[in-house]
Amino acid sequence: MSYMKRIGVFVASVAFTVLSFQASAQTNNLTFTTFNIAWYGLGGSMKNTPADEYRNKAIKSFIAKELAKTDVFSFQEIVDVAGLKKNLLPAGWDCESYDHESEKHQHVVL
Repeated sequence: MSYMKRIGVFVASVAFTVLSFQASAQTNNLTFTTFNIAWYGLGGSMKNTPADEYRNKAIKSFIAKELAKTDVFSFQEIVDVAGLKKNLLPAGWDCESYDHESEKHQHVVL
């Protein structure tokens, strides 16, 4: 299966799961937030290195203060998926993504 087809299947699976959940939880609202963090893991530029990532404190604070009630996140442009899990997600949260051979690939993370 091609790379783009795998991404399509991944996104479609998540969308189906979210829609299924929403249909069964009629009394509650489900909030879905997309968050583009430009070149996360490289400090905002593809020319940088992982050591240049300086935004963790500000992003974590923003998520805690402004987006705490979100049920599902979609993060874009995530180069360092492990760093996102370790440095940005609140306790008890988890996320999923996919593998890519390029170390500077920008992932979508749910």
